[in-house]
Amino acid sequence: METRRLVTEKPIRQKLMAAVLTLSAVPGAALGQTAVPAPAPAAAVLPGNTVDCIYASFSPEDQEIGLLLLASEMISGNGYRTGSKNVRAVNRIIDDAAAGCISRFRWNERLTDAAKGYALTALLNEALRQSIETIGHSAAPIDDYYRQNRAALIGKTDIEGADKERLTTYLAGKGWDAEKASELGIAALYLETLMMKADADRQFAAAVQRKPMVRSPARATKARRGKP
Repeated sequence: METRRLVTEKPIRQKLMAAVLTLSAVPGAALGQTAVPAPAPAAAVLPGNTVDCIYASFSPEDQEIGLLLLASEMISGNGYRTGSKNVRAVNRIIDDAAAGCISRFRWNERLTDAAKGYALTALLNEALRQSIETIGHSAAPIDDYYRQNRAALIGKTDIEGADKERLTTYLAGKGWDAEKASELGIAALYLETLMMKADADRQFAAAVQRKPMVRSPARATKARRGKP
């Protein structure tokens, strides 16, 4: 059965298309080509009822395959087509991991959408982190910048104008070359994925608040004598 299209899919697709264009201008950079993925949670530890439940349920192999599939889709030059084999395969990985979270926590559609969007964004975030490492930098300063400016970035989807100037100034102070626009473009995309993950987290929290209580089936009672 074809995976239902997520409400978060369009902005993620736009970020992926921007990523491949930016990376193509940076010598030596690649999308998700690092051989070793980030450490995954131990298999014995079940993820909690949180927005990252699906992503945390990925095995190391799932994560690595997902990254390679995203990279392959971008390298193909076709952008991010929902009907392509690569995208369908990524969606299947997410759906397989989602099944356990949905079953354990009885998620509704809003909760499931937020968590699936988070998982897909987290894959792109990891791919960009690896790409930043291939050009000789660390994503840690960008993570720090996000933590310091989280409140000011709420509700925004793109890093541009004054926001990009502030990021450039900050990273220049951390050893980045302010004249290398392409490398700074990767940094901006990475920051945007952090913002999108936070947005998915807020959507999940809001859906939890709106989720109707699940009532246990009413017990059958014997009708009183002479009563219907």
